[in-house]
Amino acid sequence: MGPFALLVPLFILALPAIEIAVFILVGSKIGVLATLGLILAGILIGAALLRAQGFALLTRMRAEMDAGRVPGEEMIQGVLLLVAALMVLTPGFVTSAFGFLLLIPQVRRALVGLVRSRMTVVVRTRREGAGVVDLDPDDYQRRGGPAETIILPPPGRSGER
Repeated sequence: MGPFALLVPLFILALPAIEIAVFILVGSKIGVLATLGLILAGILIGAALLRAQGFALLTRMRAEMDAGRVPGEEMIQGVLLLVAALMVLTPGFVTSAFGFLLLIPQVRRALVGLVRSRMTVVVRTRREGAGVVDLDPDDYQRRGGPAETIILPPPGRSGER
């Protein structure tokens, strides 16, 4: 586990104290009502931006899938938009600042590049009908019991065609 993995829980634990300190600083400079107004405005603006960017991302994902490609980058950006939504909609100046940073497409692209450089994506495709066994009633027999059991004859016996 690297040092970054140790800093994240510490940051999460310290975040409420940081937010309270920033609330007090901003509130003492501009007043309580103006501070609450800024928080509310940030939430409303963030929600509108998230909605627009979320629909644009869904459109890009659909276009990638229609072209027969896996929308890998778009999926990572979707997770980053989800994190941005949680941060922007959480009342606070620090969380909103990080959330608004994630709403900047260039910041998200840089983070996608960082994530992709540290992971491997494996894609498996299935042929149509793969894994499906289609039997006629004379290809198996049923036995009653607490859990009904279906017995298949060994290959080469009844059911050969």
